[in-house]
Amino acid sequence: MEAVFVPSACIICLRPRPDGGEGLLVRGCFICPECEARIVSLSADDPDYGRYRQSLKEIWRRPG
Repeated sequence: MEAVFVPSACIICLRPRPDGGEGLLVRGCFICPECEARIVSLSADDPDYGRYRQSLKEIWRRPG
């Protein structure tokens, strides 16, 4: 059986992963519940939009 790597911090805000495991795992990258909620509520004219978009693009650029 192959070992599975579980990231220990959010790819966006770098907060440690909660013990309960809440959040999203996308292509081997963890997104914490707070960032997930922020992404869902963002509009394109929000000042943080570019930062979140760049972090999400990074997930898709990773080999996997």
